[in-house]
Amino acid sequence: MFAFRWRIRRLVRQLDNAAGEWIGWSRLPLGIEPVPADPLVCWCIRCGSSVGTGEATETGCHRCRNRDLPFSEVVRLGCLEAELRSLLLGLKYSGWWEVAQPLGRMLADRLRPVLGNSLHTSVIVPMPMPAGRRLVRGIDHAGLLASAIGKQLNRPVCRELKMARCRPQAAVGFSERSRAPLGRIRLRVHPYFNASRSLRGRTIVLVDDILTSGRTSMAAAGCLNTLQPSRLILAVGAVRDGKTPRWTSWNVKKSLSGP
Repeated sequence: MFAFRWRIRRLVRQLDNAAGEWIGWSRLPLGIEPVPADPLVCWCIRCGSSVGTGEATETGCHRCRNRDLPFSEVVRLGCLEAELRSLLLGLKYSGWWEVAQPLGRMLADRLRPVLGNSLHTSVIVPMPMPAGRRLVRGIDHAGLLASAIGKQLNRPVCRELKMARCRPQAAVGFSERSRAPLGRIRLRVHPYFNASRSLRGRTIVLVDDILTSGRTSMAAAGCLNTLQPSRLILAVGAVRDGKTPRWTSWNVKKSLSGP
């Protein structure tokens, strides 16, 4: 019985991943030009905020220095503007599935030097989305980015998170996003698989498309840090410049209990 259920779960997961990658083949592929990515000196590696030359060090920038952050590093491609904005919003809201591969490969190239020796023990975890929203949009944008990163780095993609039903972030303002409850993201319950044993001491790369208020990423970090990873890295396609992520005093207990 256990082997049968395990095979069914594996088949469903494979069909789900295949459907997410193949949705959109009824349209002609987009002509994707190379997207200029920001050099490493343009943002703070600790919080992801844009900085000037020399403003950020290994201890962070003036926004995050001497603060306890939910991630050890933040890796991004650039600010949410110009071509990068068009591609990410098209992926998120218009089902441009084909842009996930080049953007994911670019993020993987950014992640490789950051991971260093921990590359061979790292796992890729996509930001979850409610099942109803995925059904409406017809695409899991964070999942496609994570799959592209996993293929480029030859690392497994683990969908360890789930999200409860909530209002789409595009329908609310920045201030309302900052007050969103942190408990809407939870770990998936695996009746025959203990995720905490397999991810303990490993490097987890959390993948999302756009970083705005940081509230959703903080909720996901609270769940993933209960698995006791050695490092937790946030990889995002873009950061909404001018909207500084609110990485205020953070801890796992607070992030799981709510605002």
